Amino acid sequence: MPLAKQYSPTEALEKARRYCAVQERGHQEVRDKLYAWGLHRAQVEDAIGRLIGEGFLNEQRFAETFAVSKFHQKGWGRIKIEHELKARRISAPCIKLGLKAIDEEEYMVTLKRLVQRRWALEKGHEGPIRRQRRWLPACRGASRWTRSRLPCPSVPEGPTRRKFAPAM
Repeated sequence: MPLAKQYSPTEALEKARRYCAVQERGHQEVRDKLYAWGLHRAQVEDAIGRLIGEGFLNEQRFAETFAVSKFHQKGWGRIKIEHELKARRISAPCIKLGLKAIDEEEYMVTLKRLVQRRWALEKGHEGPIRRQRRWLPACRGASRWTRSRLPCPSVPEGPTRRKFAPAM
């Protein structure tokens, strides 16, 4: 596999400006890109400082944009978004601000709609499929407290399980 092209610090800074102008980026994402372009540690930190000073990089803005877009586009919950932001090495205060950017009312409406749709699909099913309904909000990243606030449509109970007698 050929190595990435090496750039001078001024070329890399200009390229990083264009890279950040396309969409919001996290500091670590840009830092990794600068290292890939052949810059050394001092040069990378200098470039990051300049990009922050010029307004191309802003961790809080990135966290807010990321949280809101993942919620709207992919239906992710707060826990899943928080884990992804931590994986991208975003600071804890910025993560909190990013999660606060998600509208609480809209969050609950989306989660309720998701659960209602799942319940409609499971109507008439029994056994493992019905038991999975509890996992859906958790898989989407909803907290236990949020899941407890969701409505639980009444479903007629299916056949009871037989209890097997122990073998003698």
